[in-house]
Amino acid sequence: MTGRGLFLRWAIACGMSWMILGCGDAEADTARSGNFTISAGESVGSIELADTKEIIEAKLGSPSMEDAAMRRLEESWKLPSPHGNGIWLSVLFIRDVSGLRYLTEELRVSSPRFRTADGISTQSSLGEIEQHYGKLPRTSFETGNGSIILLDARERGIAFEMDSNGKCVAILVHRPGKEASLMTSVKRPDPVSHGGENSI
Repeated sequence: MTGRGLFLRWAIACGMSWMILGCGDAEADTARSGNFTISAGESVGSIELADTKEIIEAKLGSPSMEDAAMRRLEESWKLPSPHGNGIWLSVLFIRDVSGLRYLTEELRVSSPRFRTADGISTQSSLGEIEQHYGKLPRTSFETGNGSIILLDARERGIAFEMDSNGKCVAILVHRPGKEASLMTSVKRPDPVSHGGENSI
């Protein structure tokens, strides 16, 4: 092979590596860190409750969706799926008392690739969740995609969105001792709620 041919192969390889490693999405960021663990009261993969809005956006890039109201700001990132259906990672920010910055309040993920240390994911049943977390307080919501039951292990900082069939469709990580909040984006009939979330 000529020197020019070798250079072209090298350039193509570098370009593909940049596309894979340089993309600012949550799956790529987590794949680089090797962290798909959900830690109650702390983090989802490499995204932490302790992170600022600026840090999270630096990790994930620009959000796919935003929803702002009063002191709340929700940002959502659509994660790639090899099956063609997107799944979502959402972050709820609350503006601090100074009004100058947003603090991370809650993380929501619908990808079954993310699991707690005891194996709970969005493919877990109600029985499996109760086996590890006991009977949890339930709050029912009507959304644009049907009924959602929110099970909140408040003191541990983790909650579970369950559909009408008793299947977990999303896991929320929040600050321990605080009540979980159903995100505004989930209440609308849009892809953030259910559409193709569990296909990755």
